[in-house]
Amino acid sequence: KTETAINIGIAAGLLDAQEGEQGRPVFTSSDFEVDGAFLMQDMVRRLRNVAEQARAAKEEACMFECLVIDGKCLEIALEPEHALDFVAACRACRTVICCRVSPKQKGAVVRLIKQAEKTITLAIGDGAN
Repeated sequence: KTETAINIGIAAGLLDAQEGEQGRPVFTSSDFEVDGAFLMQDMVRRLRNVAEQARAAKEEACMFECLVIDGKCLEIALEPEHALDFVAACRACRTVICCRVSPKQKGAVVRLIKQAEKTITLAIGDGAN
């Protein structure tokens, strides 16, 4: 669950106990489900919105505290047509937490960020999700 991931981020010192005014965009698949159907376009719209906010925040030297995204939402965010928005959102965050993701998704995030940002990237986790 994303709540558990956030609590682990707080315990690890990656996040503040209280959400700061910069905000913490959270992408949880259940937030985009209606009657059991995942509304992909709503999730993509929200990702684009957060990416635009991130681009503006970066220009003003502001950052989101964190972005939290679960595996189902990450699957869509990593699609080629959405990857640049995902990178833009990540770029404006101190921390990015991907929860309930597969090892393949974890590797894809590292490759995408390394390729886009030419930076050292780390993925950690116990595999238990």
